[in-house]
Amino acid sequence: KGLVVFNVNVQGQIAASDVNADGLTLSVADLVYLIRIVVGDALAYPKLTSVPASYTFNDGILSVDTRMGAALAVFAGDITPTLLASNMEIRHHFDGTETRVLVSKIEVGASFEDAFLQADGELLSVEMATYDGTPVVFKTLPAQFGLFQNYPNPFNPKTTIAFAVPSGGDYRLTVFNVTGQEVASFAGVAEVGQIETVEFDATDVASGVYFYKLETDGFSQSRKMVLMK
Repeated sequence: KGLVVFNVNVQGQIAASDVNADGLTLSVADLVYLIRIVVGDALAYPKLTSVPASYTFNDGILSVDTRMGAALAVFAGDITPTLLASNMEIRHHFDGTETRVLVSKIEVGASFEDAFLQADGELLSVEMATYDGTPVVFKTLPAQFGLFQNYPNPFNPKTTIAFAVPSGGDYRLTVFNVTGQEVASFAGVAEVGQIETVEFDATDVASGVYFYKLETDGFSQSRKMVLMK
């Protein structure tokens, strides 16, 4: 049937038909190699080698230091994001637990860099690709110390606590009950510029309100969480 089989993003689908990675699209050689993959006689060509990049999420602003073609960010809870990259488009959806935010645009040359998204919420994950479709391996670069709200909250029986340690060094995270008694503690050495996470398992403690406190050299902060069994 020829090109009529392509009905959505025709140029993109044609480009993706280069199954054997020889630079030629819609060829008999591509068909043969596709058949070999389907029947298990050959392996698909690997994806492009990932490239390193860094992003920051400070004061609700998500930024990246390398030009990107698209980004997918996942936030805890129901949030309403704002697009800061004027040449891109945004779509977002709340699934009842998380809000997924897609920044992209089907247009030649559409890309972004630096601050591109604003969202008031806890950032759970980020996935991006460069304009040529290369996947990205990220290192987060928090600009300041910060203790984030645990997720999920309320929880039963496990929850994750994240905190930013921009300068690295020793840390101690302690969980207390409402009477001030220590119920759990975590200690370690954080790497420079990392978002650290710990998992608190409350299987052996009673339902109620708890507090967790982060202490590092020159920084201390506490937050409240609720265990509901």
